[in-house]
Amino acid sequence: VANIITAGRWKVTSFVQNNDNTTAQFATFAFTYNSDGTMIADDNGNQTTGYWHYQDAVFYYGLPVYGSSPYGFTMTIGSSLPLISLNENYFISKKTLTTIYIDSINPNENAHITISKLAQ
Repeated sequence: VANIITAGRWKVTSFVQNNDNTTAQFATFAFTYNSDGTMIADDNGNQTTGYWHYQDAVFYYGLPVYGSSPYGFTMTIGSSLPLISLNENYFISKKTLTTIYIDSINPNENAHITISKLAQ
């Protein structure tokens, strides 16, 4: 995942929490995930710096701590909407070279996010 996400710029193409689809709030943002663990959200030239972290889950009695996937993913960026809604611990439910699907660890959060790589 780290090799995939640090190549290029990314966009939130879906953000659904419970029954609320707030994808449109991210329409103007492009995200860069750097190999040093920093990330940049660029909103038409206004940049916000934050942090991201990926790790394999710790297994506890055969089950990964990060939910149903062994891939833990955390973002911490911004202090206001919409970026603050990304500040969570997630697990990666599916990944390709151009799309990463992440879901909140806490079932009560019920957040499902899709980030897609922008064309070069």
